[in-house]
Amino acid sequence: MRTKSLAIFTACLLAANGNAVANDSSAKISAGGIVLEKTDKVRMLSEDLYVSKDLVKVSYVYKNITGSPANLTVAFPLPKITAESVYESYPEHFADTRFINFTTKIDGVAIEPREIINIKSHDGRNVTDFFKQRGLPLAPFDDFWSFGFDNEYDDVKNVVLLDELRQEKLLVKDADGYERRAWTTEIYYVWQYTFEPNVAVQVDHSYAPIIGGQFFAGDVTYDDWSFKAYFQKEFCASEGEWNALEKINAKIANPLISEVGYILQTGNNWAGTIGNFRLTLDKSDPRNIVTLCWDGKLTKIAPTQFRFEAENYTPNQDIVMAVTQGYRDY
Repeated sequence: MRTKSLAIFTACLLAANGNAVANDSSAKISAGGIVLEKTDKVRMLSEDLYVSKDLVKVSYVYKNITGSPANLTVAFPLPKITAESVYESYPEHFADTRFINFTTKIDGVAIEPREIINIKSHDGRNVTDFFKQRGLPLAPFDDFWSFGFDNEYDDVKNVVLLDELRQEKLLVKDADGYERRAWTTEIYYVWQYTFEPNVAVQVDHSYAPIIGGQFFAGDVTYDDWSFKAYFQKEFCASEGEWNALEKINAKIANPLISEVGYILQTGNNWAGTIGNFRLTLDKSDPRNIVTLCWDGKLTKIAPTQFRFEAENYTPNQDIVMAVTQGYRDY
């Protein structure tokens, strides 16, 4: 039976229901970008995943279940970043292409995966070359996208760029006539590795996640759109959980919501199920509230942490959780 949602409430709100970023995947690199592939040669014996709005870390143990070495291209995809999204925080080095501090260790030895960035139009075209040919930054948090793009309309080059973006259908008008950026950034960390037969290999990743940011708006409606309906659908918030959020909103007008995503379903690209799977969700502060859709039971193990464990686990959903701030520091 599906547990619709998880609300990790402040201490006084824990009476409500109890219930991010990506899994490694074997892959190939083609002219159209990276393609995730399934392998029947290597199994994921275990995965220990920790997700908070400040840190994601994951430890895998893999084993080649064949009698021959298996040389694979391994990819770790981050959640897609839409150009129109508004984020709570910028990476430390937002002007760089490699804009998050993604670390990888294999059996305790650090390696540096190759970073691959693809830009996709909303109609599915790979437009990375369009950006490269015009010298446009691929990093979504580059200063140009956060300031220059919107504030230099009198620059001749920018005027030409805007026209080219319209022609490529990368700037499109919404129902209200406002132009919107219509592309998405996909980021992968990729490396080669030879899995020797019947040898267990531990792979560890850690990084500060890219988080989305918005403010809790309460039960407001614009035309036919309802923030409550959107929030309850997106994060599976029950009426009890919604009421708890409204109580926070009454004390802290429009509290900040941080959205954390983790691509979990790529774990299905390895041979068989995940032998032992452990997920720990951390809301960072006891006063915060977390809501998300999740199939399964999470158990409180610490004031800010909840855990889910399973054997022979098949991931059938990704993680998209909302952490609503129960205090104000902005």
